[in-house]
Amino acid sequence: MPVSHRQIAPDYFRLQRLSLDLILEIFAWCAPLDLVILRSVSRNIKTILDQHGNRCWTRARSNLLRLPTVPSSLNRKYSEISLINYFFYSGCNKCLSCGRSVDDAFPSLTYMIYLCIDAGCYSHFMSNRQGYLFSYNPQERSFHKYKPILQFLYYDPSTVKKLYLVRQAKRELAWYKQIRSWGDDLMLHPLDLMTERKRTHRILQQHANKMQKWAAEYGRELVVVNKKNRAFLKTVTQSKRLDYLTTLRTPAMRRTLEEFNRRLTCLTLTVWRDIMTQVVKEYHEFRASKLNKRTSPQAINETH
Repeated sequence: MPVSHRQIAPDYFRLQRLSLDLILEIFAWCAPLDLVILRSVSRNIKTILDQHGNRCWTRARSNLLRLPTVPSSLNRKYSEISLINYFFYSGCNKCLSCGRSVDDAFPSLTYMIYLCIDAGCYSHFMSNRQGYLFSYNPQERSFHKYKPILQFLYYDPSTVKKLYLVRQAKRELAWYKQIRSWGDDLMLHPLDLMTERKRTHRILQQHANKMQKWAAEYGRELVVVNKKNRAFLKTVTQSKRLDYLTTLRTPAMRRTLEEFNRRLTCLTLTVWRDIMTQVVKEYHEFRASKLNKRTSPQAINETH
């Protein structure tokens, strides 16, 4: 989660002055990632969301193109909060293909990995020569190696072949060998553990499939909202005689645009008035620093 969200002082939220019904009505207008952020900055909000979470999350998911519900029968690793963080806050993670930091690109919801939006990275990941994936093919050596745990592996239903992630297969095979070695020393029989694992796998696979369809719709809507917000910003910056492209480079403007786009929300004049002073300040600071670089002795010497 971005550091800026953690810097909000909990005392800022004077919830004691509001009725519970009013608080829940305010939360009903939030997106899921808004609730994740709010939950982390105030104990009062965390308590309210923990006690009335079902109502809040249901409305929040509806506000974001009916985001699929996270299965309630899974462990905390697959909670609503963890999956929303995983899906929307990808910037601090690295692309599996090229190793660079992933910037606002959606993760692979099937394989639970991050890939750049660059088509080249996706092609590199899918290439047989790279060894990231193996297919459901009895003639391949990997098929026989991982055959005992194929039922626990995820695959992308949109591809012609069933393609499994080697990294996940290695983890599942190690787990399988370990529980087989424990035998009767366990309170649960290995067969019971594998049955539970298979049940969890089926639930997660179904959820990943739903999320993939949702992500495609979300991506299309994101393009539309981004165009509208950029057109709006171009209009308001021109009215203030500010260079549009330079304004987009200011931290306040860039952060606001990213946050509103992520929520599929259009910017308004009220939002612009709230950030205008900070944007103008950062705009002039940016232009001044750029001018100083041009007029520095080093820059002058390099031009001669």
